[in-house]
Amino acid sequence: MSRISSDRARRLIENWTEMPPSLFMPLGSPAFFRALLKGLADAARSESHPQVMALIGNVVDVREAQSFSTLAAEVGLGAGAIIQNAIGLNQAGEIASHCDTIWVDVVETVRTVYGFPTEVVQAEGAVDRYAADGFLQTNPFARPAAFLIDWLQSVSELSATALKTAVGVDLSGGFSPILAARLREMGFRRFAASPPQRDELRLILAQRSKE
Repeated sequence: MSRISSDRARRLIENWTEMPPSLFMPLGSPAFFRALLKGLADAARSESHPQVMALIGNVVDVREAQSFSTLAAEVGLGAGAIIQNAIGLNQAGEIASHCDTIWVDVVETVRTVYGFPTEVVQAEGAVDRYAADGFLQTNPFARPAAFLIDWLQSVSELSATALKTAVGVDLSGGFSPILAARLREMGFRRFAASPPQRDELRLILAQRSKE
């Protein structure tokens, strides 16, 4: 589900700053989400797609996942969560207990941990140059902090636990070949990428699988 608080929404919605602050929270307006979910369920039925999954982003608490799953179930949809920050990553096991699937938006999670503005992430090579100038030990989008690696490893193992939650990595915001290969080594097998980067990601993952 689209987030009203996202940078994209800020650019596209006129008078964004005048909107009720509650809409900026992941589940700040249950009525708003009920309407969105009903529209999605109606569209799925009209196109004969019985297994549509609704995803909510930026969750940090199991209560959010539980509430969203309840809302989705009211209209016959499955529910999942997109992890986009360190707190959510740390709580992924509990969040997964109320979700059919978990996706980790690695770029957004790293960005929020390090405090980079979105504009820096979107500027190709900006973080590499900053690290090359000696201000960072390494590019964290290629080699995240150790605690993030540990938490990502824990998420990769969720599908093997009693929860049997499907897990995946969302790299549609861009990816480093180094990190993509590392994620596969951790055990992730479901990846999402933007169409222009899909073939590159497939090649990287295929090469890693043969090693």
